[in-house]
Amino acid sequence: MPSKAGEPIFRLLARSDYDSAILFVNNQRITKVLDITGLSYIDIVGEGVTEQSGDAYLRAFRDGRPFVSKRLTYELFTYPLAVESYINDFDDGTTGDFAGNGFSITSYSGFAGRAIHSTHQYENNAEYIFTLKQPIKVRANEALINFSEIDIIEPGTEGALPGSSAFKDYVVIQGSLDGVNWLDLVEPYDATANALWPPYFGPVAIPVPDILMFRAIDLQNTFNTDDEILIRFVLRSDSDNVGWGWLIDNLKIQTESVIAGLDDENVR
Repeated sequence: MPSKAGEPIFRLLARSDYDSAILFVNNQRITKVLDITGLSYIDIVGEGVTEQSGDAYLRAFRDGRPFVSKRLTYELFTYPLAVESYINDFDDGTTGDFAGNGFSITSYSGFAGRAIHSTHQYENNAEYIFTLKQPIKVRANEALINFSEIDIIEPGTEGALPGSSAFKDYVVIQGSLDGVNWLDLVEPYDATANALWPPYFGPVAIPVPDILMFRAIDLQNTFNTDDEILIRFVLRSDSDNVGWGWLIDNLKIQTESVIAGLDDENVR
């Protein structure tokens, strides 16, 4: 994904500690990163990269030993001008409004029409990201995101806080002013976010349309009026159990028909 400035962003999963790493894009040295902590994601901006497509790799160092990553390809695009409203029921099969990994706009047995689906079941140690390529200009009033969802994600230990290993797997919706730095629009959550979902967490349980639930998010809780932001859906998992995953449908952003949630709870 490019930043809003048009520069590529390369996301690295470091599985070990490294003293430093150098990013090469199209065989040109771009930047150096220091003190990388293992089992963490870092974003490296390809500053000054003007080629619209190509490949990249990292050369990392630990105690003087070099380690070279696999090459990955990239292709940049230009974000359109920001709009105040966006609506998509996904039934026409259009996929070009989103970019990312681990998600697709598709149909699923037992459900009518199409929706955003994560991989079913999702994988261990995964980070799936699906970004809306249409920037949104935040309204002064009724700056709401609405969608329906099913979230069959591994529950964490009761009382565990987001960011701790005991929180386990989770999903979250995020926004960004620049496409590099992202803020959570809601607290990360899992299958325990609704009482209808936990019974479907298991190796053979398949969700049904009756457990689709409504969610409302107020952009004014995180951003300011006239901010032009990007929005993305994120699923992260650890090395333990996995579940069916995430379904997102009937996305409405600052449209005339959006409504607020009831006491911040999901409703049918």
